[in-house]
Amino acid sequence: MGSRKNIVDAFIVRSKNRNVPTRQFSKKEEKVISKIRESLLSDDLILLEYDALADYKKQEHSSQQALSLEIIKLAINSRKKKSIRKVLDQLEGSCQGADVLDSGPSLSIEEKHQHFQAAVLFATINDDPDSLEDILNWGSNYKGKGENANIIVQTKCPLLLATLSNFSICVRLLYCFGYRITLQHEDEARIQEMLKMKHTLSNDLHWYFSLLWGRGSEDSYQVRKRIKDPRELDTVERFLRFRAFVSPTYVSVAFTEATEVEKLEGCDPLRRMVAYAQYAKHLSQYYSQHRNEYKKIGKVCQEFVDDVLDQCENMTEVTTVLSYSQSMNSFGGEKDTNWRLAVLTAQKEFVSHHYFQSFLWEKMTENFFWDNYFLIWKILYLPLSLLFLLCYPVIILLDLSFRDGDILFFSSSEICKMDVELGRKTKTESSIFTFFRERMHRPIFRIISQIFLELLFLLIMIASIFDPEDMEDTVDVSEFDVITCVFVISFFIDDVFNLWTQRLAFFSSYWNNVFFVSHSLFIIGASMEYYGMKQLGHDNRELLSGNHPANVGSTLISIAAIMSFSRTVRWLLLFRSFGPVIISIIRILKDIFKLFLLFLITFGAFSIGTWSMVKNFSKGSTNSKYSLKDPQMTSVSGMLDALFWRVFDPGQPEMAQISRQANGTDSEDSEISLEFSHLVGVAIWAVYQVTVVVVMLNLLIALMNDTYSEISKNADTEWKYSKSFYLMSFLTPKAALPAPFNVFYYFARWVWLLKNECRSEHLNTTNNEKRRKYIDLLDRLIKSKMHFEYEDSVQDDFNDLRLDVRNMIDSKHSEVMKKMEMLIEKLELENKHRKV
Repeated sequence: MGSRKNIVDAFIVRSKNRNVPTRQFSKKEEKVISKIRESLLSDDLILLEYDALADYKKQEHSSQQALSLEIIKLAINSRKKKSIRKVLDQLEGSCQGADVLDSGPSLSIEEKHQHFQAAVLFATINDDPDSLEDILNWGSNYKGKGENANIIVQTKCPLLLATLSNFSICVRLLYCFGYRITLQHEDEARIQEMLKMKHTLSNDLHWYFSLLWGRGSEDSYQVRKRIKDPRELDTVERFLRFRAFVSPTYVSVAFTEATEVEKLEGCDPLRRMVAYAQYAKHLSQYYSQHRNEYKKIGKVCQEFVDDVLDQCENMTEVTTVLSYSQSMNSFGGEKDTNWRLAVLTAQKEFVSHHYFQSFLWEKMTENFFWDNYFLIWKILYLPLSLLFLLCYPVIILLDLSFRDGDILFFSSSEICKMDVELGRKTKTESSIFTFFRERMHRPIFRIISQIFLELLFLLIMIASIFDPEDMEDTVDVSEFDVITCVFVISFFIDDVFNLWTQRLAFFSSYWNNVFFVSHSLFIIGASMEYYGMKQLGHDNRELLSGNHPANVGSTLISIAAIMSFSRTVRWLLLFRSFGPVIISIIRILKDIFKLFLLFLITFGAFSIGTWSMVKNFSKGSTNSKYSLKDPQMTSVSGMLDALFWRVFDPGQPEMAQISRQANGTDSEDSEISLEFSHLVGVAIWAVYQVTVVVVMLNLLIALMNDTYSEISKNADTEWKYSKSFYLMSFLTPKAALPAPFNVFYYFARWVWLLKNECRSEHLNTTNNEKRRKYIDLLDRLIKSKMHFEYEDSVQDDFNDLRLDVRNMIDSKHSEVMKKMEMLIEKLELENKHRKV
């Protein structure tokens, strides 16, 4: 499969040759072309108009059609505006303010349009913005016709060529003239659907259910059945059009050149590029032949977002960009902000940007300068934050009973902003409520409280498992068991609430999956164990079958306990030295899971083949002359057990060997059979061990090395992103009351929504001033980005070189003129002396 550059280069070559006649010119036509080339080189417009073009006009109409494109190409290549305009005027047959040669039969509208489009295309291929601008001004009467003209097919679009070649100035000129890049119907429909969503899809499962089968969308098969244009099914053209459409150059020009109304009503470029990156990821999985190319497109989209943030000049601008929410809701508005969107869609480079990290840390501290405190003060704040947590339920209940009930949902700064937006007078608040409101909305305190409660849960669970006061022959439920159940139920309620609010995006986090499974196993296991012991009246499980509900439930609790202790691993993500190691372990577990699926296939295949060869020896016939040397292989369970544990203990060929019985009985004198079918059984045993132990285990080690090397190469980016994903969970009001105090949050939320239902209209309206401020800032940042990119581009180097050459010519010209004037003066003086 060729690279993306090869595909684009091939497209450009085809575009360059598309309008050039394929047939050979006759000698008469070659003479006309030669005359036009000479007149263009000499810059003689009179010779061009009355000699070269006059000969062209004398040609037959069919010959003129072939010659016209070659003449336009020669004129464009000359880069002389007057010559280009003269050629276009004469070819069209109408020259304003000048005599027009007799052109014979008048050209059709399509032929005139073809000349204009050819001129535009050739100027674009040459990356000659000066000539292109002059041509577009000349053809202003064709403005807006490029997309609808039948003669111009999509692959000839000059804007597509300019975008793929990154000719930024040409892209802007063509876009302003009216050219547009259109996507394949299916791509356009799905991207528009994505842009309507409050948050772009954060994982593949969410993608397929929300986009392909959700909201009444048609699947790919139904869409393709309706398509009549065969080019809509062209995967190469689809790739080129998509790459051009999501190009940073095209997106930037489309935004900066849009009207103010279009900017305010449309989706901003940052969100567009995030959506494009996610869709490129989908296309890379759908079109495996272009997998790497679509991945590169997605990376370019992510780099655009990162570059825009780079243009910010202060923290105020960073906050404006990252805090923007498309819905602009005062309540719950954090769900739709740009920074949350970046974290949920795994924009790792963007999230790890130092501006983003500074913004996130400011949100975590909430005007509380944690870094400025000495270590002793930080240690003292640990018990203080726990003391605050114990007071929160009382403060919240008082606030719900006698006040607005918003202390849990809005910080003091948010209250002030809301009062200004709604035009109401700010109320003075009691110092007690102000004190607790500030502490309640400091996420750094929430981290301390949650980690302490999770640690307390693990300690109580240990006490419940090692209960020293457990009485025999009775169903004993200790206080540790009860507290453990309260914690688990509280955790499970949080999981259900998050699953209900986040939908399938909930499963995008590895930790959400682990905790949800562990809490579910706890609840199911505890229920089964309690039910089984209640039936028996005692807890002596050693007397019961392994399949008894009490033993099954206890086993599930044991698995859940193992998974629960992974909470302590997540805490270490906050530290730079541990973070990359933990991320590597998680990725390696995913590699093990993938290879385990391959192992199961191999294990199943060899199990069936092995049993088909040894099953006859399991009958135990007394008249048999042969027997398996190892009796373990005479049963299915024994054979499966032997195959599985060979992964960790390879060798032992005697398990697959068949011996010939001496005197009809097994004895030490029995010899190993080397007959064909018996020898093949040993060979299969050896091939299985080579496949599993030598190939698969070494492959797993290689995958582990690659995974660790990849993460260590981008350790800082990976760690910052994972840490940010973890910290994001503390930036919601619910995090102020971790389990088991979360029951107060759900009660407060329900009461607050009931009390403020009448104000929802004010709280859920879009703030146009905020959006205009954000759009204006984004416009300036993107223009600044385009300017810096142009300064570093080859186009700018050529322009600088052109100016330098022009300045040198002007300087030399002035020097020559001065020398000529001095020489004339000298000759005049000598002439006067001679006369005297």
